[in-house]
Amino acid sequence: MLVELGPQKVIDTPRRMGIRSPLQPNLSLALGTSEVTPLEMAAAFATLAAGGVYAEPVAITRVLDVLPGARGRRASARVREVRAGRDVRAAGLEGGAAGCGALSGSGTARRQPP
Repeated sequence: MLVELGPQKVIDTPRRMGIRSPLQPNLSLALGTSEVTPLEMAAAFATLAAGGVYAEPVAITRVLDVLPGARGRRASARVREVRAGRDVRAAGLEGGAAGCGALSGSGTARRQPP
């Protein structure tokens, strides 16, 4: 694609997706040879997830409590209990993808006699 369109046309796409770092207009661009920041990558992937609509990332600097009586106080960090909901082996999930039939088959091909 880079050869057909040319590197500069290809660079225009990440620019529209929030990548501002310098991108070198050469054929190795397709291999990811230009450096970008994690924030730029997040913005680009968010653009893909939003169906191609770019929204500039913003930093959340504070979170206010809006519960009645809180009057906009800074939200407190609550300590919460974290525990396993169920033993993985008991739930039948120990095989990962194999446990759901993805590797052994579960459709029409599986029902066919050998």
